[in-house]
Amino acid sequence: MRLDLATLSVVTVFVTMLVGSLLVFSWFQNRSVAALKWWGCSMIVAALGVFLMIGRGVLPGWVTIGLGNAVVFAAFGLSWAGFRIFERRAVLVVVVVAGPLLWLAACGIPAFYKSFELRVLLASLISGSYALASAFELWRGRAEKLGSRYPLAVIFAGHALMVLSRYPTLDHWGGATEQTVFTAPWVTMHAFEAMVFTVASSFLLLGMTKERVEAEQRLIAARDPLTGARNRRAFMTEGRDLLDRLRRDGQPCSLQLLDLDHFKRINDRHGHGAGDQVLRTFCAAASRILPGDALFARLGGEEFGCLLPLADEAQAREAAEALRTAFANYRFEADGQPFGATVSIGIATSDDVGHILDALLAAADLSLYSAKGSGRNRVVSLAETPVPLAA
Repeated sequence: MRLDLATLSVVTVFVTMLVGSLLVFSWFQNRSVAALKWWGCSMIVAALGVFLMIGRGVLPGWVTIGLGNAVVFAAFGLSWAGFRIFERRAVLVVVVVAGPLLWLAACGIPAFYKSFELRVLLASLISGSYALASAFELWRGRAEKLGSRYPLAVIFAGHALMVLSRYPTLDHWGGATEQTVFTAPWVTMHAFEAMVFTVASSFLLLGMTKERVEAEQRLIAARDPLTGARNRRAFMTEGRDLLDRLRRDGQPCSLQLLDLDHFKRINDRHGHGAGDQVLRTFCAAASRILPGDALFARLGGEEFGCLLPLADEAQAREAAEALRTAFANYRFEADGQPFGATVSIGIATSDDVGHILDALLAAADLSLYSAKGSGRNRVVSLAETPVPLAA
């Protein structure tokens, strides 16, 4: 089967315009993902550029060759800018406009404009560079685990290699004259690849943005809106998974149950705004002082939980004392009145009750009850907790 280049070019224009409009429409539905707008506009601009290019023989040469290619290069620049925005990096306008301006400047040189080989070489370098730069932006952001990121990077890198192969294959595929090149099979092959690239990349772009939105929604659902700490549901889910792994590996862990002392009194005396400030400050101190692998969460009200993997009782106590001391030394102020706050902490370990989260919470609650009963603002482990008398 032989593909007709003119028909393929017209189909590419309509397909590119359609998927570009789809991306822009998706941005209207979720304006938090600004990259969709850039990617959509880049495809619409690309469709315009290809439309100008296929008007060869009808439109003046400076429109089809000069302006048409410049518009396509601008589309590549906008696409690269979309990836920069998606990866939360600044857009360098000079990079976006460098390709089209370089092309227009080169076309102003008669020797370059008359040389078909030089035009193919520069066009390939500009398009290939933008595609490789887009693939590089995707690769740089790989710390964010999005499944669509990797095939999208491969597609852009593959497209770059396809584009960069145009100049070396001129002689092999039917000559390097402008009169014969458009009947060469390689031109049709490149046109078909460009259309497939457009469709495949658009679906992957939509998939990647959907993955990020869903991941952010899961993160929001797992976080306490006031403090930014994990909520109880996230703590229970992640904690059970963590304990299962530690149990299989035969590794210890400890659980701290932390409760702010006289928190209701703080709210009553200084207002709920002051109470919120205390909660946020305590979570910030916990984030700064507790080990990086600690699973910390707000379980409800003024109560918090912290699961410390690989920590025995001594290590859990050391971390708890550091947090307790730092928090007790912090001074708050409400309506010009200074005040302080303290925290009581109960500790239980896997050596005490095993790697069962509910059992650890119950044991740490006994320790916390003992800490509250013995004066508050202290750390108590299960080993120091009096055994409750049987009824």
